[in-house]
Amino acid sequence: MASKQDETIDQVRSRLERAGKADRYIRVTRFMPGAEALDGFVLDVGAKWVSMAVIQSGRVNGFSTFRLRDVARVSARRQDERFVEQSLRLDETWPPPGPSFAVPLDSTQSLVHALAVESALVGLHIEYQEPDVMFVGIPTRPRKRRFTMAEITAQGEWDEDLSRWGVDEVSRIDFADDYLRRLATVAGPPEF
Repeated sequence: MASKQDETIDQVRSRLERAGKADRYIRVTRFMPGAEALDGFVLDVGAKWVSMAVIQSGRVNGFSTFRLRDVARVSARRQDERFVEQSLRLDETWPPPGPSFAVPLDSTQSLVHALAVESALVGLHIEYQEPDVMFVGIPTRPRKRRFTMAEITAQGEWDEDLSRWGVDEVSRIDFADDYLRRLATVAGPPEF
């Protein structure tokens, strides 16, 4: 687990921005105990959030957005960088592409609103309270401090009730990865 003294927010921002400009393969470690380390390529750094193309098994597997303030450490993945770049070139995904829509990173409200407009199926993380849990659904009705979400159960069925979330609860939002796409296929379109 990283400590708060690891890097200041300005140092973190600078390292993330440099890694993004140079297409460097990195690992991001965050402060929350039990929070997953993220490997990938920085796509953009906003005032509050960071967007990253996630790398798994040598290929892009969706996107992750996470709070800038939660980043404890940014480290290069030099031992795997050559393999990952060659693998992505073989897939014709070098440099790693961004999402098919604009992802605003300056506020949680604008991020959630963009995902709601796109009807994007997301993996919502509230790692401050439950680092091992991901809630899957489509954000709806974004407001200033709250939003609702139409959720899919682990069995691939749409829940009849909308869940309610405070924007301050959210630590990370994933989208467009293999698991989420497969879950969406099993669940079919939402009925809301």
